[in-house]
Amino acid sequence: MAVRPALLQVEINTTCNLRCGICPHTATARTRPARNLALDDYRAAVERSFLPPYVTIFSGFAETLLHPQLHRLVEFEKRRGGTVMVATNGTLLDRRRAARLLDAGVDQFVVSLDAARPDVYEAIRTGASFDAVLGHVLHLRDEIARRRSTAAIVVNCVVMRSTAPRLEELLRFLHRHGLADLALIKVMKLAAMRNRFLREEYLSWAEYDALPLGRLARQARRLGIRMLRSDDAILRTRGCHCPDHAFYLSANLDLTVCPFLSFQPRWVFGNLRRETIDAIERSRRFVSFRARFAAGRWPAVCEDCACLFTEGA
Repeated sequence: MAVRPALLQVEINTTCNLRCGICPHTATARTRPARNLALDDYRAAVERSFLPPYVTIFSGFAETLLHPQLHRLVEFEKRRGGTVMVATNGTLLDRRRAARLLDAGVDQFVVSLDAARPDVYEAIRTGASFDAVLGHVLHLRDEIARRRSTAAIVVNCVVMRSTAPRLEELLRFLHRHGLADLALIKVMKLAAMRNRFLREEYLSWAEYDALPLGRLARQARRLGIRMLRSDDAILRTRGCHCPDHAFYLSANLDLTVCPFLSFQPRWVFGNLRRETIDAIERSRRFVSFRARFAAGRWPAVCEDCACLFTEGA
């Protein structure tokens, strides 16, 4: 029996062209096999497991634009009637790929751009060129306008020690370039704090909450920028919708409810290549996980989760 999720996040590949110190891909690249999720395998798993409409996010701990059939995956989900988001580091978002993804029907592009200064950005996104990524984003902006498309561009900024003092500068930069959506996500311990860069850049929740986020939100409103930010209060006040309403598929079709649980085998509940979604949902482990989560006994990684958002302040 198929289910209707609110959100389906899919890791379509396991490779990346960057080596960012804040990303778990950098820490796991040598141990995870390179893999692209085959279109036919994905289509078969989704059609027998999930009822549309839902939001699909093609995003994992890799670079989505390295998948040669990304546009076909987007087309498949758009034919099913849902909303499709694509996350990218922007380095490969050239004119050809931008046109192909707009043709396929992408509703939202989420592009990582953590700072308005090349030196700060390039120290974080190891291997990327600030000027090249900005050029790609601005071309995409112009192409969306030329087509009169409803597609949106969301700039994703990881808030850490080197970017936190420069958030107002980033707001002004986005306004100057006609970019109206910003997501601030607090740096997480996803690389297990094994590298010096992450140890030096990490912000605790107390440090993050002490930032002038209210002032930043007011400035964003004045500039006409919609700002989302990580909010550590949501987990305890409103809870997380993922255990009951979301699924995360790894590139091998392993299934869990959140990308940040996918690295721990105990939180991977099944595989859609071998099992039905109905059997996975009825399994003792999954039922127990949902019950424990509802009772406030969530996995330790959830304590540092920065992916529950508040709009503005």
